Amino acid sequence: MARNVGEHEGSTESRSWLGSWFRWCPTSPQLLADAETRVLKYVKSRLERFYETIPNGGRIWTLKVFQRKTETLPIVMVHGFAGAAGVFFLNFDALAEHRAVYAFDLLGFGRSSRYKFSTKPDVAEEEFVDSIEEWRKGVGLEKFILMGHSFGGFLAASYAIKHPSRVKHLVLADPWGFPEKTEQAAEILKPRVC
Repeated sequence: MARNVGEHEGSTESRSWLGSWFRWCPTSPQLLADAETRVLKYVKSRLERFYETIPNGGRIWTLKVFQRKTETLPIVMVHGFAGAAGVFFLNFDALAEHRAVYAFDLLGFGRSSRYKFSTKPDVAEEEFVDSIEEWRKGVGLEKFILMGHSFGGFLAASYAIKHPSRVKHLVLADPWGFPEKTEQAAEILKPRVC
């Protein structure tokens, strides 16, 4: 029996091909905290978890992994879109051999506060960067290595441009951002059928 793309076996209901791969799975703050606790149990280094309150009233969930050896520049890790600080858990112990590690949930993600960002891209970018700077002040870091993954790489680069005196080294792992809405961008991003 031939199967149409987007149909599930045993069902006459049609769905998009994307919807057949992903589905919304409702969660709660408690389920999120439980999932994070399960992955963080694999971290052997001393770990502190806390909220850092910033001036806009937001609370940024933070993980701090203490270094095992000498006093060196800490590393701050910024997760990607739809991620959270816990995604870095497999890296914490190796990095903590040499330096303190900070990872935090961006506003609007993970266990951090939900925030009503501007609908203007340049303003929203500024709001993200400002929240990172307020977080930095709150935890008391003067200078650090900044590492960003995916959307976090985009924000890390934006932060480093605005606050170059704070960033000793910038590490970008598969960085990306959202392109401006132009005809050329629309053509490049248009879905293609093969």
